[in-house]
Amino acid sequence: MQNTSMRVVMENRPTEVANAELLPCPFCGGEAKIRILPEALMIGQCYRAQCRVCGVASTFVSPGKYLKFCGRENVTFTDEEAASEAARIWNTRKKALSHAEPLC
Repeated sequence: MQNTSMRVVMENRPTEVANAELLPCPFCGGEAKIRILPEALMIGQCYRAQCRVCGVASTFVSPGKYLKFCGRENVTFTDEEAASEAARIWNTRKKALSHAEPLC
């Protein structure tokens, strides 16, 4: 008997978006790519940025309508917009706190 779950995993390997402009990984400085994950988490195709060196990744973004997404309301993404949003999220950096600055 053939193991069909292994075949499904092999067929659904992530691919990458070639033309995304991404900042280096904030943790290791490695190159990042936008990855396409088919049928991720059973919600359909998703996009996320991921470091090719250490593997750290952004949140998933999938095409479709969101009631709320990253502080915005009633957002709809096409495939291209979902990939761009994943890049925007990856490229967003918080200002580093100096040791003299209070946290609150």
